[in-house]
Amino acid sequence: MEAILNIYYSKKDASSKKPLKTDEQANNNKNTKQTTNEKRQTSSFSENNSINTKYEGIYIAVPVESNKYSLIACPVSTPVKKNKLVFCNLHGNGYGGNPKYIAEEIIAQGLNYDLVWLLRKDLLEKCHFPPSIRIVQYGTLEALYELVSAKIWINNVNGDFFYIPKRENQFYIQTWHGIPLKKIGADTYSDPKEYIKIAYKENRMIDCMISNSTYLTHKYKNALAYDGKIIEIGYPRNDVLVSFDKREKASKKVKKYYEIDNETKVLMYAPTFRDNVNMDIYNIDFHFLSAIIFIDC
Repeated sequence: MEAILNIYYSKKDASSKKPLKTDEQANNNKNTKQTTNEKRQTSSFSENNSINTKYEGIYIAVPVESNKYSLIACPVSTPVKKNKLVFCNLHGNGYGGNPKYIAEEIIAQGLNYDLVWLLRKDLLEKCHFPPSIRIVQYGTLEALYELVSAKIWINNVNGDFFYIPKRENQFYIQTWHGIPLKKIGADTYSDPKEYIKIAYKENRMIDCMISNSTYLTHKYKNALAYDGKIIEIGYPRNDVLVSFDKREKASKKVKKYYEIDNETKVLMYAPTFRDNVNMDIYNIDFHFLSAIIFIDC
């Protein structure tokens, strides 16, 4: 049975520890006394209705009929932990991107944080992480628990499962994952309003986005329809490019791996949409490009 369908959040009232009651139950209690069996039951409610209660917690629902659910656990306490950060890279696709370098800087500074990384099931045994990072399988109930109890979310792509409601005392940092030279977001729609409807729910949860240029900031505002706070501080993952020591260390590591002589110059071309190894879309004259590179070198 698909038990976990919807997670509902109630308003906080730390002074009360009474179990959750729906509005219907509350009204019934005022007028009639319930039997022991009736008290064990919870009322059904529409999927689109919010729970009007003052008790903090997660409420798990199961389907009972079309568009209606019954609560089976209420409440499961989930306080937000101030020192917990949850990271995710490209829908759970490995250890990388801006989130990786934010996590590594936290570790390098010896800061006391509980670092959680959401990782796809097929990568659990393949990716290597620093010992101080806890790995949780992406898309699971455990991952959901980590999200609702973390103070900070750090993600680098939209359209993720961060569509769960962000709590008032949580902070969502969206770092994004590249410089969009191609069309993205609303720019890819014939009617931009369609994308804006899709992006609205997540955009309103984001507390700030990280930008590396005024160009990217403009893209956030227009292509991603984001009108919140944007901090132009550069991409964490690009810090290695402006640090001589880090750049030299990375260069030697790559050349050693590919058995390239240290004096040989390397040009990396890594366009997006390259999963099928089809380069036709870019229509580049590689022979001409090679000749230019050879002359300049």
